[in-house]
Amino acid sequence: MLTDDDYRSPGDPRVFAIGDVAARLKDGAARRMETWAHAQTSARKAALAILGLPSEPEPTPWFWTDQCGHNLQILGDPSAADAVVERGEGVRLYLRQGALVGAVCLDRPRDFAAARRLIGQTLKPEIASDPSVDLRKAV
Repeated sequence: MLTDDDYRSPGDPRVFAIGDVAARLKDGAARRMETWAHAQTSARKAALAILGLPSEPEPTPWFWTDQCGHNLQILGDPSAADAVVERGEGVRLYLRQGALVGAVCLDRPRDFAAARRLIGQTLKPEIASDPSVDLRKAV
């Protein structure tokens, strides 16, 4: 169901949709997120709207899965990037105008944790691409 930023139906402001069934307009397209983390954050945002309380900023979306003995973690919106930085095997950092907008990490939990803290910050690609350097030093 198409919703606004508070997960309210534009057709009937008394109706809300959260989690997998909510589709919000972003960049002119309806986008859905199908993760347990989104189900939690969208429910909280809708509840605040129902109670008439101020909205909180939504955390950066993220997802993880364990498949075939590997851990895959995805952060942010890699499709919004205009540049990709390869950080050795298993890490791709997605930048838009130099700022980190997404990351994909395969079996690299430390890099993923650092990327979560750095989302939105401008990175130096020459430092970020070196897997021997702590990613936090690329700011």
